[in-house]
Amino acid sequence: MSIVSTGRPKPGGPSVGRRSTAGRLGPRGPLWPAWRQQRAVIWAGAALLVVAAGYILWWRADMAAYIEAHPLSACDPTQTCDVVGDPAHQGPAPFLRRYGTALEDTAGLLVVVPALIGVFLGAPLVARDAEAGTHKLLWTQSVSRSRLLAVKLGLAASATAAGTGALSAVFARWWSPALPELAKARTYGLAENYVWYEAVPFHSTGPVFVALSLLALTVGVTAGLLLRRTLVAMAATLAVVAAGQWGLGHLLPRLARLMPVRTGTARVADPASPAADPIGIKAPVPGDGWMVRDGFLTGSGDKLSDQEWGRVLDACPVGREGPCAARHGVVGRFAEYHPVGQYWPLQWIEAGICLAAAAALAAFCLWRIRRRRD
Repeated sequence: MSIVSTGRPKPGGPSVGRRSTAGRLGPRGPLWPAWRQQRAVIWAGAALLVVAAGYILWWRADMAAYIEAHPLSACDPTQTCDVVGDPAHQGPAPFLRRYGTALEDTAGLLVVVPALIGVFLGAPLVARDAEAGTHKLLWTQSVSRSRLLAVKLGLAASATAAGTGALSAVFARWWSPALPELAKARTYGLAENYVWYEAVPFHSTGPVFVALSLLALTVGVTAGLLLRRTLVAMAATLAVVAAGQWGLGHLLPRLARLMPVRTGTARVADPASPAADPIGIKAPVPGDGWMVRDGFLTGSGDKLSDQEWGRVLDACPVGREGPCAARHGVVGRFAEYHPVGQYWPLQWIEAGICLAAAAALAAFCLWRIRRRRD
């Protein structure tokens, strides 16, 4: 037997035909459709984060045990030791063979994470509704379209920041103990690729990784809002994010010019000696230093330019350049470098640039969606 309501609902009671949400747990209001649309991607990202974190922590535990069992400090650059075939596994070469490739490959994989976020989370955020026509239904609700977009973008940005922040912290836990060992390996010229100032790992660690992911997200949302086709927006996002990462890699050396450099010098013991050879000495630079410039010093401490050094060489016979250069007043060498301590200032500068660009794109999207007529 069916029951048909013929009267008005009682005051304070639920309306007929309307489901009560008083006891429902979870997101409410405009956050509910935003979560429904993004939950599959967010849950998939969370699962991948757990897998990646487990992989990184496994390698980190194995590396920590190896360093404890085989202290690399036993093979010092000032000592004579077999750095390539060290039978005691206390040199940098065995360490690099065991962990170097895994470290570099993992950092390289993390570099593509921002692009994946922009392609699979950012681009479909608006383009999917515009392509299917469901945006017309959403925009007829009591909530304004700009608020709907702000909620959707805020949820995606929160998930992105939390996930990439956790991933960056886990990877830093693996990378940090390896830095002293990699610096020692670089003193032998064995680890030229494992440096903190290269795009890998600079863009896959620290706040830059999180900020770059947020920027990729807003690039995807912007592409979806303008192009209104999901696949086209995804392709455009991938291209723009890849170009942006390439540009940031070339921007980093220019940002480093804002930071002061340190100088290491080395001089011959007796410049007047016939055996004095300033070419054969090397200015001290830490293994983790980013060398910017090196050259030769005069007795008064002046740094010779490349042209001045070229003129000295032109005046010296072949095979006797060192003693000849000493007779021309060259007494040593210098090297200018950025210390590893400048990693964090450079990280925050580049992260600030990425966050400012992301905020500008988000503001543009909110302005644009209020102006649209369809």
